[in-house]
Amino acid sequence: LNFIRQKLSYQSDLSKNGGMLHDNSEAVVWCVQKDQHLEYTSRALDSMPLAQLHLGSFPSCDIELDLKVIRGLELLGVLKGGNKYKLSEAKARCKILSQDIDVIRSLLSFHADNQNHQSNSSIHLGGQYTLVKLIDSAVESVRKEFLQHSIEPHLVICAQSTSASLVAAALATWKAQRFRSMSTSRKHQIEDLLHRAVTVVTFGAVCQKFCDGPAYIHISMHDDQLARKFGVTEKNQQGGGRDAVYLHAWSPYEEKKEDVISLTDHDSHNTNACAIQFLYLVMRINGISSFRALYNAARYIDPRAVLDINPRNFAIDYSRHKLGDLLIAPNMDHELLPAMIRATEGDQWLWNQYIIDSDFLPDSQEAKAYLEEYFGYSSYEEIIEVLSSKD
Repeated sequence: LNFIRQKLSYQSDLSKNGGMLHDNSEAVVWCVQKDQHLEYTSRALDSMPLAQLHLGSFPSCDIELDLKVIRGLELLGVLKGGNKYKLSEAKARCKILSQDIDVIRSLLSFHADNQNHQSNSSIHLGGQYTLVKLIDSAVESVRKEFLQHSIEPHLVICAQSTSASLVAAALATWKAQRFRSMSTSRKHQIEDLLHRAVTVVTFGAVCQKFCDGPAYIHISMHDDQLARKFGVTEKNQQGGGRDAVYLHAWSPYEEKKEDVISLTDHDSHNTNACAIQFLYLVMRINGISSFRALYNAARYIDPRAVLDINPRNFAIDYSRHKLGDLLIAPNMDHELLPAMIRATEGDQWLWNQYIIDSDFLPDSQEAKAYLEEYFGYSSYEEIIEVLSSKD
């Protein structure tokens, strides 16, 4: 993990000693199936060192499907109408692209879980086997840490959208391998080691089968229909993992489509266009530089805050803007998040042209005013400088 942290992680040369979100105690591995533009992600997070692990993808295939299934896949945006078939036929042969197979697998696993079928935690891709080995190394490092024989950084696994389901399968596979022929008490010890060793951060996860053990931080937008329907949120925590933390905000993008099913239908599901900026704001506002510190702060329960009267009955309810020990700024949705997207040029990654042509974000002067009001003078220029620095 030290090698990943020091040699394989991207970080701009501007901040060799790290920015505000720099922490040597963690090795952050971003799990992807296609190019995540990790250089931009690192810069948007104030030059946080990030390593990229390509999980791999399933090959495109030709398969025979009945017409009802074909129409269903077309509604999901998986089949784009390029396949030709006759309405009089009962079945037709269709070509399904590699990236669409990932969506289908995530939706099928969601359906199987809802039907109380046994969850399939098998792994098939090379990157998933690599991830299992990384998890094994992280747990072993924590075990040695108790004996004061290890100075390895802790493992942080980041994943977005359908990639989160592949990460969940790798975690479940690691647990299944360790749990073979173990007593119940021993299993609890392994889960505790896994919790200390691994932090999992998801962005708009399309998955509802995260096994207990790791410290989970699930980040998504309130208006991300995919995460609401097929993922885990504060209101739908089933399958999110024990003691998971949920962070939500509203994206500044308005929907034109009533039904949002395809992955790129709405930019609230677009990690680089809003979720990364939201994460940065939460960490900077609270002076946090590591994901484990973020998790611990969100899980913190102040014994002095346990009152016999519900805080919501007070004239001013301060608890609405706090999660554990985390402060969530009251102007996050309408001012800070849109301003941060403008400052980090997150709109360059937008999927939908109608948003690009619209005025959903403040101009640079307004964005500067919002950010400098909260973070002080020159904060806007500092963000721009990190983004524009050359390697």
